[in-house]
Amino acid sequence: MSITFQLEEAYLQSDFKKADDLWQAVASSDICQATQVALNLIRQCQIAQNFTGALHAARQAAQHWPIDHKIQLLYKELYYLYGSDLEQQGTPVTPQMLLAEDASEEALLWDLKLYSHYITNTEVVRLLKVFVQRWPEFRPGLRLLLNKLQLEGEFQDIVNLCSERYAKQRKHEGFVLQVWVDALVELQCLDEALVLAYEAHRQGALNKDIVEFLLAHSIGQGISRDQALRSSIDTLCQAYNVEGLQQAIAFEKKLNPPLRPLTPAFSPTQALTCSPLAPADCLVIIFSGVARRFAIPLTLLDRFFAGYGIALVNLVDKEDSYYLNGISGLGGSFESSVEKLREIAKRYGAKRVITMGHSAGGTAALHYGVALDACYILAYTPVCHVGLDFFERHADYRNRPQIRKVNQLVPDKRFDIKPILESSEFKGQIDLYAGEYCVKDLVHVDYLSGLPQVSAHAVKDVAIHAVIIPALLNGSFLQTLLGTVDKANAAYSMEARLQALVEHYVVERGEMAEQLSQLLEENDRLKRQVKQLEHSAGVPLGQSQEANGHALTFDFSLPDQPVS
Repeated sequence: MSITFQLEEAYLQSDFKKADDLWQAVASSDICQATQVALNLIRQCQIAQNFTGALHAARQAAQHWPIDHKIQLLYKELYYLYGSDLEQQGTPVTPQMLLAEDASEEALLWDLKLYSHYITNTEVVRLLKVFVQRWPEFRPGLRLLLNKLQLEGEFQDIVNLCSERYAKQRKHEGFVLQVWVDALVELQCLDEALVLAYEAHRQGALNKDIVEFLLAHSIGQGISRDQALRSSIDTLCQAYNVEGLQQAIAFEKKLNPPLRPLTPAFSPTQALTCSPLAPADCLVIIFSGVARRFAIPLTLLDRFFAGYGIALVNLVDKEDSYYLNGISGLGGSFESSVEKLREIAKRYGAKRVITMGHSAGGTAALHYGVALDACYILAYTPVCHVGLDFFERHADYRNRPQIRKVNQLVPDKRFDIKPILESSEFKGQIDLYAGEYCVKDLVHVDYLSGLPQVSAHAVKDVAIHAVIIPALLNGSFLQTLLGTVDKANAAYSMEARLQALVEHYVVERGEMAEQLSQLLEENDRLKRQVKQLEHSAGVPLGQSQEANGHALTFDFSLPDQPVS
């Protein structure tokens, strides 16, 4: 049996000790093109989704052939995507390194990606601008820059960058188009976004995801009454088989006139955004995801909740710790952030709290919802256990760089929400949502589904992590919001009625006590008058002169205790 075949068998059986010995044999043998054998084996592991094996093979190959550029580059890529070593730090990247004559754009980009988790997003953007200026046609670099600009809320910069690139090429690129449309919508330029979408459609560059995004963001912009807007959206929906137009119209029609002032604006750079201060019985706290935004417009959610007089707070995780290490500006820890949120609820006069979030925001909605004793928690595709070992156990390599960072920043006691729930006296309702066919997300939902406070829901026909827009367009998201608001209001109404009864009887009892006190005083006064009359007539107390053979007796005394 050849060494190559033995290596394949070792990785199939996850026998990494045997693989170590075989790699030593490969490196010391005279196998022709040994490095190509190594590259093929790594790719085989990736195709088989044996990511742990692929990373192990890449690490071994990188050690044995340190000067092979392809192997070193592949190891950097795989470590970034699948690595679990919390001790290894990112290689610092400087502008001088990016401008060096012998710089390699591929190697530097992977270094920069890893290094980005140890510096601020603003610093990352600065370095990426240098990178893109040096290698303007290297698409992975441009893609990363656009993504980081989104996190910084630099939407006008995105529009300018995309416009300049299109002016040179006169051709739309899918990843650029998506970010460009998104930026225009964020800048309140829906009409321009639609013009851009139609232009891309004529070039064959538009896709279903962008059309769904535009449909979702047209809610609240007049789609239920503006015939021109509805027609434009409908044409694109029909061209790309996007369903949900009627559900979008129905959502907009359910927007009630606001019972409180609307929130002026939301920004991904603001860790805390609160609706204007006005009395509210209920507060909803929305935790944005890793992208620092919610999946659907926050302005839409603000309008929806304002229609019920519900105050709104939106939070952004600028610490990149799934909110579990505290929230910027709300203290330096999870516990202090909880206390600050309690204070905010008191300012509104809110007696009930609802928490909701998607992805990392769903994780935060669970942890903060339990800590705040929320009446309802809505968590879409949450991570219920952020521990790296949990991800390893379920072979889940999604967003591994972020999970590594969370495991470095967050105390172990915050990794797992399940024991926190089991040991708490939390009595609220928890609703968890995941795509019907998204196995990795269902693992987290199933992990909590046996707890009495938890109800698990599958978003039908969805196999992706981003479930809120599909749920919005199939009508279930609206029904969830309406149901939550109705149940919360019903619960509050019952509580309020009981409290009103208690207060009523407290007042009534107080009034009765006051009346009794007055009667007792009156009784004492009458007894004194009778005594004076009897004394002046020489008649013993409590008796009068006999009249017609009858003795008259007066007794105005009351028992010491009121009769029950």
